[in-house]
Formats: sequence, C-alpha cells, structure tokens
Amino acid sequence: MEIEIIKSKIGNLLHKDILDCFKLTNGSCNDVYKIVTSDKNYVLRIFSSRSWPEEGKLGFINDKLIENNIFSAKNVFITRDDPDFEKGFMVQEFLDGYDVSDVIDEKISEEDYYEKIGKLLKKIHGIKIQNYGYIGTGIASHDKFSDFMETEFNSMWEDIKKLSVYDAKKYEEIKTLTLNELSLLNDLPSVLIHADVSFDNVMLVNDELVLIDWDNALSSNWIHEYSVMTYWIYWGVTDESLINKRKKIFLDSYGTGIDINELRHFELIFHLFLSFKLMTWYKESTDEFSKVIRYMDRVYSLLKEGN
Repeated sequence: MEIEIIKSKIGNLLHKDILDCFKLTNGSCNDVYKIVTSDKNYVLRIFSSRSWPEEGKLGFINDKLIENNIFSAKNVFITRDDPDFEKGFMVQEFLDGYDVSDVIDEKISEEDYYEKIGKLLKKIHGIKIQNYGYIGTGIASHDKFSDFMETEFNSMWEDIKKLSVYDAKKYEEIKTLTLNELSLLNDLPSVLIHADVSFDNVMLVNDELVLIDWDNALSSNWIHEYSVMTYWIYWGVTDESLINKRKKIFLDSYGTGIDINELRHFELIFHLFLSFKLMTWYKESTDEFSKVIRYMDRVYSLLKEGN
C-alpha cells in the first residue's frame, strides 16, 4: 500500500499530522508500519488474512491485559471494514524498547529473562477464559480441552497429507497417542495463553518484559504455554543441561511446585502436536521443514521408549 494513503488514512483517524511512516516488517500475518506524530508514535498492523486473528480476539485480550494491570501495547483502533484495508488493520501505541531477540545477554541475561517471563506468564494465566480453543470475543470454542485438540489435528490432516511425509496409518498412530495423553489434562483450568512465547515475541521496555504479537493466543492450560516456549528453546539450543537450566529458572519463578522431569512427558506430547503444525508452516522452507521432521521423529521415538 502506498505510504501516502496510509499517512492520510491514519492521520484522519488519529486527528494528527503524520510526520513519518515506514515499514518495520513484512510478516506472514501482518504488514507493520511505524507511524510518527509530534507527540506520540504508533504501530499500524495491516492484516493479511480476513479471518486471522479471529474477529474480536485482539480487542478482548487488550481489554483483559489492561483490566489485570499487565503492561502491553494499548490498542487504539481495530477494524475489518475499511475500503483501503481489505482484510482489516489495527493501530496500537508504539512501545519504545528492544526486541529481546536483539539484546539477550546484552541488556538482559538469560537468567533474568526466564525469571521475569515466569512471573509475567503466571500473571497472564490468572486470566480465566470460558471453554478451550479460539477465543473470539471472550468465550472459547470447545467445552473440553481434548476436544479442541482433536479438532486441531483433524483440521491439519489434509495439508499434512499433501506433504507426503507420513502416511495415514502413521498419522493416526501419532494423533491417537497425543490425544489420549492430552485428555489427562482436561481438568486443568482454561486460561489465556499467548501460545507463541519466544525471544522474538517479547520486548524489553524499561527493564520490564512485554509480550507482543498475540495473534496465536488461545484459551488453554499453562502446560500448553510452557511446552510452546520450550519447543522454541529446543529449536535454538542442543545442550540439554543448558535447556534444563532455563526450564528450572522458569518453573521456579512461575511457582508450579512441579519439576522438569514430571512435566517432560506432557512437554513431549505437546511437541509432537506443535511439530505437525509447523510442518505446514515451514513447507516452503527446506531447512526448517527438515528440522521439524527430524525433531518430530526424535520426540516420537522418546515417547515410544516410555519418556
């Protein structure tokens, strides 16, 4: 989209003169621009999908974070109905800080990061959501956690089948194992989870961690959140002792009373599920796709060995 159209549209919306406007990223979910005015800066996110994130979710989450005194980038405006933005857009206040991925070990140590993210997620998980799954405007889609996960598996199969990595029999074996084990978590409370916690989605603002990019947020359980976070740890680190150190700092800060080994089985189960999702996400990238398959095969072998 032409910069001048953006400046005119957002200037009228904010009732301010736009001094500058430039693209920050070109992501798969949004095109992102920084909007500069005389007194405050903003972020414009132009959605690339009409249906994702689902209608109402980002507004609902922003309201809940404010209600629970959790620091975040405040929404200014969201719409799916604008002739110049066919799939919708949102404007947020700009956070003046650093992406953790750029400053880890420079402005914040790993130890401090995992201690702080543990405390932050504990607070976020205090936000209870009715039901499990996609949130929409506040009530999630499934009565039972395992029913939601089964729907997720079923929705992935047609795309996975086209990749010709696993046949239907192998897929059903993995699906059955995963769903049987995840059903044991049905009694865990349904809470707001970010569902994509990694260095890339956390900012450091005035020595405080702030979660950004809530597009994947769900109503689920805290072990789901923990397992997504550890998936990305395994993605970037091979030293098991270092991985366990990070996990321990997080769990001690989060305050579960559960140790790493007790969680390991369910963590692996979630990693199977996440690998299936990432197979379709990385299907156009040979290196990442191969990495997902290798890790998935390793996880499945560990589970068959009784881990």
